[in-house]
Amino acid sequence: MSSASSIALEKGLPTNLDAERSCWVHSDGRVALPHDRGVLEADDFSLEKHRRIFKRMGGLRESAQKIDRITLANELMRYGELESCDGLSYLVSLDDGLPQIFNVESYVRIVKDKALLRRIIFASQEMMNRALLGEEAPGTFWRAPKRRY
Repeated sequence: MSSASSIALEKGLPTNLDAERSCWVHSDGRVALPHDRGVLEADDFSLEKHRRIFKRMGGLRESAQKIDRITLANELMRYGELESCDGLSYLVSLDDGLPQIFNVESYVRIVKDKALLRRIIFASQEMMNRALLGEEAPGTFWRAPKRRY
C-alpha cells in the first residue's frame, strides 16, 4: 500500500489545465471571463500565470474595456507580468487543442472542484504539520466528532 506522500508525489496536486484555459476562450476565439462574476476567483487557478491572467482580465472588465489577446497582453505588460505569463504567444495559444463546442459552466465547475481539492490537501497538510510538531494541545486545532453508538 502506498503512503500518502508517495501518492501525492506520483499524482501531483489536482488540476485540469485544459478546463482552466477553456474558462476564458469562446467559440469565436475571444478571450473572456465567465458571464457570472464571482463564480471564479484567482486562487481557483492552479498556475500562477493563470491567476495573473484572470486578475488582469477582471481589471479590464471593471474598466469597461473589451477583452481580447491584445488588450490583455497590454494590461499584463502594464503591470510587468506579461513575460511571467509566457508572453503574447501563450495568450494566443490559449485555445490550442480545446474543444470546438464550449461548455463554460462545466469547465468552471471542474476548476472550482480541483481548487477545493487543493485547499483540502493544503489544510490537511497544515494540520498534520501542527500535529507532528506537538506544540499545541490537540483540542486547539481539531475537535474529534462525537461518536454515536
